[in-house]
Amino acid sequence: MGKLNEIKCPNCGSSLNVDSDKLNDFIKCEYCGSSFEYEPSKQLSDVEIERLKTEQARLASENFDKILNRQNEMFNSPQIKLFRIIFLVIFITVFAFILFNMIKIMGRF
Repeated sequence: MGKLNEIKCPNCGSSLNVDSDKLNDFIKCEYCGSSFEYEPSKQLSDVEIERLKTEQARLASENFDKILNRQNEMFNSPQIKLFRIIFLVIFITVFAFILFNMIKIMGRF
C-alpha cells in the first residue's frame, strides 16, 4: 500500500484520501458516487480554491457596482427626466379632460 494523497472530487469538491498506487486509475467519489480520472494538474490546493473564491466574489461585486451605477446614470439622464415631464403633462391633461366631462355629464342629471 502506497502513501495516501488527499485529492478533491471535481464533481462535489469533497476531500478524498486515495492510495498513491491507485492515482493512475479511475477514482470513485465516496460522497457523490461520480467516477473520474485523477489529473494532478487539475487539482487545486485549498489556498488556490480560497483565492479563486475571493477573486470571484470581488469580480461579482465590481460587476454589481457597475450595473447599479449604470442604472442610476440612466434613471437620472436628461432624456428620462424629459420623458417624465411629458408623461406627467399628458396624464394631467387626460385626467382633467375626463374629470371635466364627468362633471359636465353629472350636471345634466
